[in-house]
Amino acid sequence: MAPCPFHPVNTQALDSLLLIAMDNTRQVNTLQLAFLIAEGCGVSVLAAALLAYLLRRLAVQRYTLYGIFLVIPIGLTRALTSQISNSLLLEVGPVAGERPVPREDAPPCGFMVWIVSAG
Repeated sequence: MAPCPFHPVNTQALDSLLLIAMDNTRQVNTLQLAFLIAEGCGVSVLAAALLAYLLRRLAVQRYTLYGIFLVIPIGLTRALTSQISNSLLLEVGPVAGERPVPREDAPPCGFMVWIVSAG
């Protein structure tokens, strides 16, 4: 066996420094884990809060959009729906040779209304 190139005192000093470095490394790892857990919890709570806020805004928007149906009685809504669907089924389309005539109250985007003569 080859003789140790370091004096035994130097070997003890190196061992002590190695133990100190290992202890410091363990502390750094513990701190990194603590920060990682804190960051994960913080981001999760923030994401949950943002999601709850957006869902609450969506619920309010839906309520304002469909709130009118809560005010109108269901029977009236069903009657209007059946009346609209029946009138759409009975609607007559353009007959060959007729031209579309713009209405005075038509929107400016170019909608045309077919006028069908009754006779």
